[in-house]
Amino acid sequence: MSVSRMVNDQELEERVLEKKGFVVVFFFWPNQTSCNHFSPRYESVAAELGEHAAFLKLNVMENPTLTQDLRVDVVPTTVVYKDGCEAARFEGECSKDVLFRRLKDLFSSRKSR
Repeated sequence: MSVSRMVNDQELEERVLEKKGFVVVFFFWPNQTSCNHFSPRYESVAAELGEHAAFLKLNVMENPTLTQDLRVDVVPTTVVYKDGCEAARFEGECSKDVLFRRLKDLFSSRKSR
């Protein structure tokens, strides 16, 4: 079962711009091996940190204009938004532990700001 929510370009803009707090977006291409390897790790971290942020997924092939506008040139790419603004970007795949630590540190450090 997927913990994150699949969105299109319009939904992403609405959810990121209207959401206070953190939104984590996984930009992926379904036919890319590294994206397929990274997806379960992303879902696992989303399940563990879902109380701290909304976790979304966007298929870059189905949403090329937004992908280009957001300068997503590498897949997988994970972008973290805070109050509608980009707070961090992680390009390429990484282990579940690395993603968890990066996000947990980011959520902790930005909570007080």
